[in-house]
Amino acid sequence: MSKIIDLGLFVKEPLVFKGLDGTEYSIPGQVSTKFVLKFSHFEQEAKKIATPEDGIKKMQEMVADILSLDTSKKVTVKYVQDKFDDIRMLQAIIREFGNHLRKIASDPN
Repeated sequence: MSKIIDLGLFVKEPLVFKGLDGTEYSIPGQVSTKFVLKFSHFEQEAKKIATPEDGIKKMQEMVADILSLDTSKKVTVKYVQDKFDDIRMLQAIIREFGNHLRKIASDPN
């Protein structure tokens, strides 16, 4: 008898961010390895940023990348600057996305 490994078990629940205007951004429970590496690189580089302006710009870029994982939305850095012009929102999106990735990675299935 063959051993069957159901790869469907690896797909987890999405993470949903709700904007101030009520727009929801659904981040899939399955994120590509390439994107995980990009996010890890961002986290490492964030520690080396010299000025607050550079830090905010980098955060806006990362949030645009994260929200773009919802392929039904067209999210750009300009869009993030317009819709998420609050450092607390940027930090919350980045923090919760990081938690989402860690939860996916630590799941034994």
